[in-house]
Amino acid sequence: MRKVIETERLILKALDGNKAVMLLNFLIDGSEEFERYETQKDINYYTVKYQKQVLSTEYNLMKENKYVRYYVFLKGEPDIIIGTVSFGFFRQFPFASSNIGYKFLKRYQGNGYASEAIKAAIAEVFRELNHHQIYAYIMPENEASIKLIERLGFSYEGLSKKCLCVRGKWEDHYVYKLLSPYEV
Repeated sequence: MRKVIETERLILKALDGNKAVMLLNFLIDGSEEFERYETQKDINYYTVKYQKQVLSTEYNLMKENKYVRYYVFLKGEPDIIIGTVSFGFFRQFPFASSNIGYKFLKRYQGNGYASEAIKAAIAEVFRELNHHQIYAYIMPENEASIKLIERLGFSYEGLSKKCLCVRGKWEDHYVYKLLSPYEV
């Protein structure tokens, strides 16, 4: 997997533990929006030490092709994280699949940055990891995310009842799937 991907307007990078302060600033800045759709956080989540460990773990897992997270930057602002795109829950052949996750700061939404970043990251995962399919799990009230994933070509697969505990409550999620366009 490449550690850096460039698009027309963006740079997607895997970060190591040295960027923990930058990551923490991003997470604090977006916490109100992000936490609406995420699991409950560890008591130390919003600390540099915790985020340094997260980055180190992610970086090592990426080297082993077990997990991928790209941090998204505007080309003109290389020190400000505007979003992330990640792939986890890798299932080997015969499934050859993963789950996608993404989040972008509210002030950067509506400019096509998420679409641009996700397209580039998906292409990398399909080509480099030979995944057959990528799944997205989205809470039904997250209309912006549903519209985004549908624009990117994901197809609706169904409803997974009470599939993830979000803020102390088991929540339903729509399941979407994208098949690899690179298969022969």
